[in-house]
Amino acid sequence: MASSNHHHHQQQQHHQHPSYNSSAAASQSQTPISPPPGLNGGVDEGDKPRLTKEQKKTNHIQSEQKRRHAIRQAYDDLCTQVPGLEGQARSEGVVLNGIVDYVRKLMLERQRMIEECEAKGLEVPPGLREGLANMPVGFLDGPALGEEGRDGSGSVSPARKGGDGRE
Repeated sequence: MASSNHHHHQQQQHHQHPSYNSSAAASQSQTPISPPPGLNGGVDEGDKPRLTKEQKKTNHIQSEQKRRHAIRQAYDDLCTQVPGLEGQARSEGVVLNGIVDYVRKLMLERQRMIEECEAKGLEVPPGLREGLANMPVGFLDGPALGEEGRDGSGSVSPARKGGDGRE
């Protein structure tokens, strides 16, 4: 019963649709109306045909290869830009630790330059302090690149502790 009511309701809606009354039909004969894009079966003259599953798979594989190549290139660039990584094993652990140590060294140099400027009464350029405030607590306490201080466990040697009051 519900389905027959539903069907009857659809018929009523169909008859009420403006394209089925006589004035609308007359105006349609004078002005051709094309359906909105995508409503005529999904294919317009300008539309590209849909890709097959195999084409989609091939495109996905090519996109993934391109993404991996870009990552590999950036990784290789990092290895050439960070001192101490040239010619070393390219494992993620070695490279990431090397990068962290290098950034730490650069930030320590920046901190030293700020302290030197302040000790000489020179104005510290505003941008020079940027980044130091955002460093994680204890980040600058670790050994910088080229310094001894890691004992295999990643802990800081006693020689590195305490110089600036932090531990």
